[in-house]
Amino acid sequence: MSENKCLYIFGLVGLLLILNPALAHADAGVPMIFLTFPSMILALIPIVLIEAGIFTWLLSIKYRQTILPSLFGNLASTIIGIPLSWLLMVAVQLITGGGRAFGVSTLLGKIISVTWQAAWLIPYESDLWWMIPVAAAVGLIPAYFISVLIESWVVKEYFKDKDRLGIKGAVVRANQATYGLLFLICLFIFAFQLATHFRWITLTPEDRIIVETTKSIKLNSKDYAAYYKRGLAIAKLEGAQKAIPDFNKAIEINPSDAVLYEARGNVYLNHFWRREEINKAIADYNKALGIDVNLSSAKINRDKAYAKLQKLDEASTDLNKAHIVIEGEYIGTEKIGKERPAYDAVDDTPNPYDLRKNMKDYQYVVRFRVTKQLKGVYDSATFAVLVHEPNETFDLRGAGQRIPYRIFLDASGKRMIQKQFALDNR
Repeated sequence: MSENKCLYIFGLVGLLLILNPALAHADAGVPMIFLTFPSMILALIPIVLIEAGIFTWLLSIKYRQTILPSLFGNLASTIIGIPLSWLLMVAVQLITGGGRAFGVSTLLGKIISVTWQAAWLIPYESDLWWMIPVAAAVGLIPAYFISVLIESWVVKEYFKDKDRLGIKGAVVRANQATYGLLFLICLFIFAFQLATHFRWITLTPEDRIIVETTKSIKLNSKDYAAYYKRGLAIAKLEGAQKAIPDFNKAIEINPSDAVLYEARGNVYLNHFWRREEINKAIADYNKALGIDVNLSSAKINRDKAYAKLQKLDEASTDLNKAHIVIEGEYIGTEKIGKERPAYDAVDDTPNPYDLRKNMKDYQYVVRFRVTKQLKGVYDSATFAVLVHEPNETFDLRGAGQRIPYRIFLDASGKRMIQKQFALDNR
């Protein structure tokens, strides 16, 4: 390749980088050349010695006579070939639209991130531990072909009396050996990283957010966004009680952000049934709307909070009307097979919807474990309800969180006064 052509390619790719801000700034990604080039320089001496040995074996030349051709060939292929192959990969990535993030949540996204985007990695910070060695291995593929071309030209200049096809074959075999070794090193680093990050791989997305945001908070205790994100993850994973302090801290740091108040209000609304917490949710929504009157989601959620307060009022009324009031934990929901009698499905436990003429209409049984006797006498350890759909009459957000449901029965124990179960509203 002539000097003019090399300069043309370098200039063209440089111009494209300048015109594309997504790739022109290091903080928008990881340019692999800054990681691979120093490594290739360090590997130069053992590669020179290995390839010199292969030249000696294949070309029947004394070892000391192959050192200089191997040295200068590899110097040229490293100093010129490695940057050139990287620039060509960047150009392909840029021209074909690979400068934007596609995500790594799917297998296809992961493959794209280390193949098509291998030259300039998108900064998925929590995934760079595996992306870098894989992308380095991918980058060896074009580097190999360019290295063969450059080294063949250099070695042929040294051994003009040798068969040119024989020299090219020796260069190909030598590069196959050294690049194969480099490829194995990349795979070893990937395997090592995989072993050291095994616990990280097994974490849920929420656990990962908690780990990352905790690190951010240790570095910067005023990072309100980290408290906000961690609060959301904790609310989903560990429960609302543990999440509230993070939202409180985020609001303390940045009291002018409407989204923070809304987020805390959502936790109060979605995870509590006590009147006190619902009123706190309404207060937070009011505060959010006071900061941003156009925050429509806060308006919608505030309406839901008022509706929930109304249900708590209805629950208080039903408590006075009911002859039996029990409190139970949600166990689970099962689909009733057509071949199974309804009584088999509910194990003969008392059932407020137990109307024989309508049994065939119900498709699901919802089970509760009785935890408290609040009023009257209820002589069973479980309570089952037949419904048409799993969420037809129940708010089951508490499933798996041991949140108690209040159940109101009339004198016969056959009818529910209130369809929507209410939690403790004292």
